[in-house]
Amino acid sequence: MKIISAILLTLAMAMPAAADTVVLYHTSDVHGGYSVHQAKRNGEQKPIGGFAALSSLIHKEKNPYLLLDSGDTFQGTPEGNFSKGAATVELMNLLGYSAMVPGNHDFDYGMDVLKKMAKGFNFPVLSTNMYEKATKKAPSFTYPYIIRIAGGHKIAIMGIVGTHTATSTLPANVKDYYFGDEPKEARKWVKKIMRKEKPDAIIILAHIGLGGPFGGKRVDVKADKILPEMEQNGTLAVARAVKGYPVVIFGGHNHTAIFNSYKDEPSGVLLAESGSHLYNVSRIELEFDDNTGRLVNTSGKLIELWTEDTGSDDYVLPVIQKYKDEADAVMNQEISYTEVELSRNFREGGIDNMAGDWFADAMRRQAKTDIGVQNSGGVRTNIAKGKITFRDVYQIMPFDNTLVVTELTGQQVFDMVNRSIHLKGGLPTTTLQFSGIRATWKIKEENAATNEPARTEVIEVSLCGNTCDSGNPIFTPVDYTKTYRVATNNYLVGGGNGGDILGKGTVKEDNQRVLRDYLIDDLKASPVKVEPYGPRLIQVK
Repeated sequence: MKIISAILLTLAMAMPAAADTVVLYHTSDVHGGYSVHQAKRNGEQKPIGGFAALSSLIHKEKNPYLLLDSGDTFQGTPEGNFSKGAATVELMNLLGYSAMVPGNHDFDYGMDVLKKMAKGFNFPVLSTNMYEKATKKAPSFTYPYIIRIAGGHKIAIMGIVGTHTATSTLPANVKDYYFGDEPKEARKWVKKIMRKEKPDAIIILAHIGLGGPFGGKRVDVKADKILPEMEQNGTLAVARAVKGYPVVIFGGHNHTAIFNSYKDEPSGVLLAESGSHLYNVSRIELEFDDNTGRLVNTSGKLIELWTEDTGSDDYVLPVIQKYKDEADAVMNQEISYTEVELSRNFREGGIDNMAGDWFADAMRRQAKTDIGVQNSGGVRTNIAKGKITFRDVYQIMPFDNTLVVTELTGQQVFDMVNRSIHLKGGLPTTTLQFSGIRATWKIKEENAATNEPARTEVIEVSLCGNTCDSGNPIFTPVDYTKTYRVATNNYLVGGGNGGDILGKGTVKEDNQRVLRDYLIDDLKASPVKVEPYGPRLIQVK
């Protein structure tokens, strides 16, 4: 087993005895968010985030520190995608990261790209639970854990790749690999590391999170908000599996930002998540006993990277600008406009969103099909009212998925909608966004007598046919015996999350043209002048 042992040189002066505090900085789901953003603060637009702000912050740290990441590093902006991660490699090396775990979207351009990134990093890519199907061994470009010395303390860092990666990237990209159960692998490796290395603390970098009602939110997590199902999945399940060990878990994937970290009392483990797109960084303090060197306390907070607070390191900016210039030559060209904001918030009265509705409409129009279907997680941003550039399209659809036309029976169409609408953390949501469809659904309450949990149930699915874009669509119930043409993407047809029914259809077309090009064609032909029809997924009593 390959193990890297290294001494981390910190900015602090060498100390004759162990420092009582070591600081961990953590990022996750940067998604190519290298540059400063704009966001509202006290009613005004202010600059926030990016690597220059992060660099300035950590270089002011007076304690020994480690800088770590939980994956999804580059995929999501033109700068990240066009460079195929080269910008991420250069910037993470520049800031002195110590380790990372790959996220599902780090696999989006295939294994060769991730291997090239791993070779370019000045630090290891970690995974304890990713295995080659052929050999049952870990990939050669990953390491299970690494030992770093910070402030005189021995810190072990290990990685956990989310099992969801099998379907949350293009499944073909990871078809030769399997991912071990996160809690079981975590417990196995924590015990092994403690026995072999006897570290003062173990840090788990994971591309999974608390999930539940906290997904995608900025939250101050409290114990009374933890749902029972969260104890079986995600980082909380990992924490319970390593109960009693000196562990801190950094999560990711869900884009949750936890303000003050969360100490799970049953396990004694501290959990932190740092949001996304480098708006924030988590700062965790490990406090050690001066005499024994034992870890005695862990605490943390989320730091918002407002540049008026952090400052900005100018030496980082030329690196960002180099990749931005390469992308801007194309990305800033105007291609169309919208007279309404295309938001990812639920539409009033439904659980579909206007950005997803337009997206699926464009797929249906361009493919000339009865129905359009896009996975909700593949609609990545809003599009603001006004001009639309190539960059806007690239950011709402950063993936290089292709458009696929398949055929489903009416019964399969109904089943697809019924499976898409579900409860997550007790709240209704939808895995898929639809065009050409309107559905009504309800929540069936928990039945204590039969021990059935609450669930959703679709009542009716109707289609609008050639009236969908008329401004006054007319709906007729789906015909269960009829066959319908459906425009979707290769991720869903290939078994991606939410694509189980679509994968059973009869594929008629896949010309390998990326879906983003169809969106551009649709915008050029049909600027968005009115709201897409909706809501489409309507809750009834």
